[in-house]
Amino acid sequence: MLQRSRWLDRASLELAVGDLASSQKKAGTLSLLAIMTAVLVMYQLLMAAMNDDAPSNVWAMLSFVGFVAYLYQLAASAPATVIVLLPLLLLKTTEIGSCVAIESGALMHEIDQTGYPTGGTARLAIALMVFFGIGALLIEPAWLKQSAESDRDRIDRAVGRMVWPITFACLFFYGYFIFVGLRVGFPILSGSDRLDFKYQLSDPIYTSLLGNRPLFVTAMSLLAISTKTQIRAWVLFLGMFFVSILFGEKFTSLIVMSSIFPAAGLLVYLSRHKQLPIARMAYVGVALGALTIGTCLNVYLYIYNDFETAKTKLLDRMAEQGEMWYVGDRDFRYNTNVDWQTITTDLISCVGGSSQDPKDVGTDFGPFFVMQNYADKYVMENGQNKGIFFAFTFSTYWMMISGYGGFAIVWVLTAVAYGVAGRFLMLGLAEGNFIGALLGQKSMFLVYTAVITGYSFYVFGYKTVGIFFAAWLANYWKKLLRFVAYRGRNTVNVPV
Repeated sequence: MLQRSRWLDRASLELAVGDLASSQKKAGTLSLLAIMTAVLVMYQLLMAAMNDDAPSNVWAMLSFVGFVAYLYQLAASAPATVIVLLPLLLLKTTEIGSCVAIESGALMHEIDQTGYPTGGTARLAIALMVFFGIGALLIEPAWLKQSAESDRDRIDRAVGRMVWPITFACLFFYGYFIFVGLRVGFPILSGSDRLDFKYQLSDPIYTSLLGNRPLFVTAMSLLAISTKTQIRAWVLFLGMFFVSILFGEKFTSLIVMSSIFPAAGLLVYLSRHKQLPIARMAYVGVALGALTIGTCLNVYLYIYNDFETAKTKLLDRMAEQGEMWYVGDRDFRYNTNVDWQTITTDLISCVGGSSQDPKDVGTDFGPFFVMQNYADKYVMENGQNKGIFFAFTFSTYWMMISGYGGFAIVWVLTAVAYGVAGRFLMLGLAEGNFIGALLGQKSMFLVYTAVITGYSFYVFGYKTVGIFFAAWLANYWKKLLRFVAYRGRNTVNVPV
């Protein structure tokens, strides 16, 4: 008697139909995201036009409301994208909020200028919607396929093998930082600036560990998946959090760490429930925001011993998030000149190691090229000596040397690179692939650094290309082997 094919098995058929329906539904939500993005882009263009006709900070506030509506739609239509891109998403949300404050008349202390309504908030919202929309197109389809293939037992086994290596690595991190603090003092206790402290210390091990904290937190995120290692993961994360505070880390780095840690757990939740608990995440986000802001305020209060000074310092720090976009949009919105000499020098740096040192680069390109137009002589000299520059200079730099057209091209290329890196991170987290996840996070952090600093070699440099290739290999090596084996089986030797 013929056996019934497994493809005709009713359960298998129902599963296949269910997967097809789920895929069609998700494709529909991505289409809805595209439609909503187009509508909200038109809305933001209207806000910018209204500001040109009748300048007012009201248009900036309405632009922010429109961006929040976009974030809600992004979370509903592309939840895996929100989880993976959360660090930059949160920072860019603070940037657009900062622009609202600047257009409302806030003082930008770093450049000693007072803001006024320009419509720049609306144009920033458009740039961010395009950026994260590209990320959704690259990450979400891969997640829809990967979530159906994930094996929880395999992930638990992978986590179990890495528990002690991660624990020992974190203990080394804490031990070395505490050793440094006992030897030369903790910045939070001495009141010294963290960047000055790093410059005076000039310790390559300290600098390397500090710069690779996102990798440590990514590993902790994977440990937090398993119920057997959740408590350990939380203890390690809180240790990283408070050690960072001891060494003067405040607003940005704490937000980044807090948004990386829950990523793996949120992907597990998403694979089970097919959608994110947006309302609950909003509550947790508000709580974490209050905790972060409260922690920063207390750090400043401890340093300056005066509440008003501490509050002013915190508000100034938050205003700094949007100042570079604001002045770049204000001063170079209509720029049509292309500075080919600076662009050529910049691109050559992508293949030259020595030209990637900020001290060697100077004002030839990058953040110091921008700063020389807005910072006084003392700030410039101090910044170049210590490698301290204004944050989020990427947009200002490219508008300055190529106008909005050149900025748009480089912005899209950077968004593609960030989306591909996010895809690598998502695959590594979903499979419990520590190497794939860490290389994906490193790739993302390099592109993130480019957006913060304005240095193109963090996106297009040979080191970044090498790490991207390694991340691709770490996440796709099994599929590559299967492809090679398949081609080998189907090769036919034709006799001559």
